[in-house]
Amino acid sequence: MFTIQFDESVLSDIENKFVEFPKQAPRALASALNRVSTMSKTRMVRNATKTYTVKYGDLLSGLTMKRANPGKLMAEINSNGGYLGLDHFQLNPSTRTGRTSVTATVKNGNGIMLNDRTFIAYNDGHLGAFEREGSGRLPIKRKYGPSAPQMLGPTTRLPDLDEFMSQKLNERFEHELNRLLSM
Repeated sequence: MFTIQFDESVLSDIENKFVEFPKQAPRALASALNRVSTMSKTRMVRNATKTYTVKYGDLLSGLTMKRANPGKLMAEINSNGGYLGLDHFQLNPSTRTGRTSVTATVKNGNGIMLNDRTFIAYNDGHLGAFEREGSGRLPIKRKYGPSAPQMLGPTTRLPDLDEFMSQKLNERFEHELNRLLSM
């Protein structure tokens, strides 16, 4: 989860500079916060898809965004969701075949061969990699990869994203303020 907040003292200084338009500064800041949070969300998903072989939409579906408004100058990006099945990543073979060994590539460049008991099947209408739990035909257990929050939130990427958000927030706030004052 990321939270973008703006210092209230800076906002009061800006309101004092624009005495004729006291309500424009919070509106401009809310618009800037919303735009920066959307840009940050896109950047987070792009960074994750560079590392992992998951589809862009699979990661995006687990992200929610709370937007800022002039009364509440705070925007949040939350990621939630369970583990993704291996069918959301590169899975070879991608369809049911005979006794073919199954390989999965979760991270780019790191394909792993799953054990001999793994096979491709449809369970409840979903294609995926499965493994038998016992010696019988059933039950079968689905194989999973990492969850969306695990892929989106490694701590090594956070400083880069914080720097990006603060830089873009200054640019967008100036742009939005100029836009509102020119109306």
